[in-house]
Amino acid sequence: PELERPRGPATTPPEVVAYYSHRSEVPRALWMDVLEAAECEIGLLAYASLFLPEENPDAIALLRRKAEQGVRVRLVLGDPDSPEAALRGEEERLFDALPARIRMALAYYRPLAGVPGIAFHLHRTALYNSIFRYDEEMLINTHVYGEYGYMAPILHLRRVEGADLFEMYARSFERIWEASYPIGPEEAARKSGLHHALAAPA
Repeated sequence: PELERPRGPATTPPEVVAYYSHRSEVPRALWMDVLEAAECEIGLLAYASLFLPEENPDAIALLRRKAEQGVRVRLVLGDPDSPEAALRGEEERLFDALPARIRMALAYYRPLAGVPGIAFHLHRTALYNSIFRYDEEMLINTHVYGEYGYMAPILHLRRVEGADLFEMYARSFERIWEASYPIGPEEAARKSGLHHALAAPA
């Protein structure tokens, strides 16, 4: 029988702008640059996405401003009370620290709950990637079993007509969005643990 011809070297998909071996290697300015440049749609899907407001203190205010400018903003964080978040904590060897990080992230993002133009959801899914979408660009933080998020790779994508890599991650975002549920300011405060602090006597 005829032997299969050897394949040529693999080529980089045209949608790949950059690849970073670790999230910690992504230039800090890039996170704010793509956020600032967004004109139509912003979508953040993660368990906590705590690094974004911690490393970029203006991120929350910028998300609000983008919504005021008419940009569609969707935030989807993990439900800290879900078994999926607990399992992810075990897999990352963070254990109870991961749900705690989600609660801390909710404290940062809580002022955005209820803001016109911003849809704030929680999810109860096992994420394989965190997806950060800004119009036609995406930053994909892959999840690696047993490794912390900042150690996992980041893929920077830009949508290209006729290619399908960007579209695949966009579909994944939409499926999780459909399975997630909205929360308002009070629920965000309760999930973050802030309701205890707010209810405590002075």
